[in-house]
Amino acid sequence: MDPKPGEVVLLDARASVQFAGTRALVVRVIKVEERPPYDRWGWMTGYVLDDVGTATDRRELYVQFEGLTRVTSPLQTVARRQRVPESPAKRNRPARKATTGS
Repeated sequence: MDPKPGEVVLLDARASVQFAGTRALVVRVIKVEERPPYDRWGWMTGYVLDDVGTATDRRELYVQFEGLTRVTSPLQTVARRQRVPESPAKRNRPARKATTGS
């Protein structure tokens, strides 16, 4: 997806691992850098929206544009934040063995 100013997007683990799980954000895009530094990654500026659509913070974000999800309403994302898939690295990690002191 190529984000455009004015669009509302969901940033979750698909956009960057920093937004995995409960750290997902809903953002109203206000600016997108014209030249991405890496293929499919780029900088954008936007307002973080709360669950009712009020802007709470302005952020500059480095994300994978293909991982962005366009939303029509911030309320639509409340359920999505609760069922965001884990990042593949976390999902494939072997379980830790318990250690006992001797």
